[in-house]
Amino acid sequence: MEKYLNTNYFSILLMLFVMLFTNCTGDNMKLNNIYVMNREKASFYEKPIIDFTIKYPDSIIVHKLEDGKSEGNYIMFKSLKKDETMSIGSLYGANDDDVLDDFRLSYFIDQVELTYKMYNLDNFKINFKGKKDFLGKELYQFECSYDYKDEKMQKLKHWLEKVVFIPSKNGNGIMLALQANNEHPDIKHFENLGKKGITGKIWKSFELLVE
Repeated sequence: MEKYLNTNYFSILLMLFVMLFTNCTGDNMKLNNIYVMNREKASFYEKPIIDFTIKYPDSIIVHKLEDGKSEGNYIMFKSLKKDETMSIGSLYGANDDDVLDDFRLSYFIDQVELTYKMYNLDNFKINFKGKKDFLGKELYQFECSYDYKDEKMQKLKHWLEKVVFIPSKNGNGIMLALQANNEHPDIKHFENLGKKGITGKIWKSFELLVE
């Protein structure tokens, strides 16, 4: 289990440093694609069982679990035109009878903090660690910021990162990771993550089928 947890936490961080480019403007922002994760697909890829749907536009880079490029997540979205990314990873209890209670979720959030600290990121700061409102629900969250230099542009950028832990009634859940940098025109504060930008628009379409 710990091996899987470590892989999942590292996948969140790995996605932050993959620098790709795409256009996300104007008419091509329509959410005309839908991704479905169900128990059959999750079982086939040996992932915790979860059922959800999410919509997304053509004009964003998408890596799905089934294409082998999602870095351990169910799905990832990347748009470096807007300098923002989003991933949906997995959460699960300690065993088949376990649930994602406060104790378990507190443990997960501690593991995420330790993983970030292992990377020795420049100007790393924790903004929040605990439980608070996220789009109308009280959820465990981890917020941090750090500096990172783009290898292509050689330009130092300041990044905001929010990880949200969302349980479902079947004992599993998802780990939502949102990121944007200081050059994003709309995302300037942690509170903007999940609300603004293309990832905010995509997240609003998310539906957890077994809450």
